[in-house]
Amino acid sequence: MASGFLKISVIVCTHDRPQLLETCLGAVMSQDYPSFEVIVVDNAPCTAGAESIATRFGAIYCLEETPGLAIARNLGAKLASGEILAYVDDDGVPEPGWLAAIADEFSEPSIAAVTGSIHARSGSEAEEVAWVAAGGTGPGEVERQTYSRQTPRWFELTNSGSIGSGSNMAFAREIFFTKLGGFDRRLGVGGPMRAGEEALAFLRLLDLGYKIRFTPKARVRHPFPADAESIRQRYIRGVIASSCYLTLLVFEHPRFALRVPRMMLARLTGWRPPWSQRYHVEGVGRPMSRVHSLQYWAQGFMEYWRARSRTSSHDA
Repeated sequence: MASGFLKISVIVCTHDRPQLLETCLGAVMSQDYPSFEVIVVDNAPCTAGAESIATRFGAIYCLEETPGLAIARNLGAKLASGEILAYVDDDGVPEPGWLAAIADEFSEPSIAAVTGSIHARSGSEAEEVAWVAAGGTGPGEVERQTYSRQTPRWFELTNSGSIGSGSNMAFAREIFFTKLGGFDRRLGVGGPMRAGEEALAFLRLLDLGYKIRFTPKARVRHPFPADAESIRQRYIRGVIASSCYLTLLVFEHPRFALRVPRMMLARLTGWRPPWSQRYHVEGVGRPMSRVHSLQYWAQGFMEYWRARSRTSSHDA
């Protein structure tokens, strides 16, 4: 370990995507940062391949047989030895300087988490515009930001994906365990509640008085479909997952219960997250009727109750 540098544990959770994993690890291992390790968590795989790829790149490999991104992310954190936990998706490609940009932000003790910018992987204009319209970061559109409880609409920003994405985020390891106890295992892709584990983690950190720093210098490229139907389907999945997650806040985190309907009222009366104001792409701005929207919100509400009846929020 190089003296004076915080060690970073890069955690890559994967599920049956060997080619994407190989590209991701190639970009991670090319980082010009003096002290980091890489942990690959193979989540409920149906095929072999991830272990040999991880071994070839010199990464630590572990198998998590229970499906769920939050569960896999928690296992990676438990195996980590670094002071910083950095997460990137297996289909993400970190750009040069990614780890250095993350480490720079943790020089301030009040910073508990760092998020970075997300860009369309292909770099094509059509994909870039579609990506930004659905919540991604566009080149040159955002500046370094610090979020805290003093930030106007901090609750709304956190729960609309405006603070950051799980595909490019990092946490101070000690705070992650002692204050959060890890991610809620029911959340995340593949889990019974689909998504929201990073939003809940960010929300709890800000509520505890910590700060979260967004830096556009920590760049990751991520694939995203540019055709309207694929974007629409992604939007529908997002509505269902958001409903499930917000229902969890209302019934399991009483201090936020009244904030959720106020946030929904703000959306209905015209407030929009910053990213949704950047572009309008045909088929993205309002890809469904209000009737269908209510139908998907109801579906998410029911998914929460089904999941709550059979799962626990903490790792065994």
